Amino acid sequence: MHRHNIEEKEARTFIVLAITAALAGWNLAFKYGIAGEIPFDAMLTVWAAATAALLASLFWPRKNSIINWWNRLVLLTPSLWFLVAWMDLNLTQFSLADELAFVMSLAVLFICVPYTVFLLLTITNRELFELKSPRLRVGLVVVVLIIYAVAYLVGMNHGAFITCEQFEFAGDFVPADCLPEVE
Repeated sequence: MHRHNIEEKEARTFIVLAITAALAGWNLAFKYGIAGEIPFDAMLTVWAAATAALLASLFWPRKNSIINWWNRLVLLTPSLWFLVAWMDLNLTQFSLADELAFVMSLAVLFICVPYTVFLLLTITNRELFELKSPRLRVGLVVVVLIIYAVAYLVGMNHGAFITCEQFEFAGDFVPADCLPEVE
């Protein structure tokens, strides 16, 4: 009976983490598919959350901290993206900036966003969010990657799913290659 409760608790944790991480990043992946980059305002939002967690971790008592140096490195990725973006705009001799910005934006989307969500949920209820099962840990990564990949692919092929009017109605960026509604 006790083993069943542990499995049920882990299953609930898995589902909550999968849904939350998917919700946190699907729109970023979708917009990445449309424009080939994450919009600045979205990146700034991710930066604010990750940097707040990073800075707050510096005040957390070390013996109880769930954030170690590796976790802090993950939380630094949006700041590194900003540094590379600045270098791309301001340093003409820095020729690898576009490629580095691309790699950093992928790291932010696929590593930092899900980790920040996991961190937030872990801090709010530490006991609840312990996934011990390797199968569930791998499954969580697979689920989130599938959602992000589908969102990216739909964004890349938005003309097959979304019209210009739907972008306008949502108050979102209207891509130059969108298709108008057919009447």
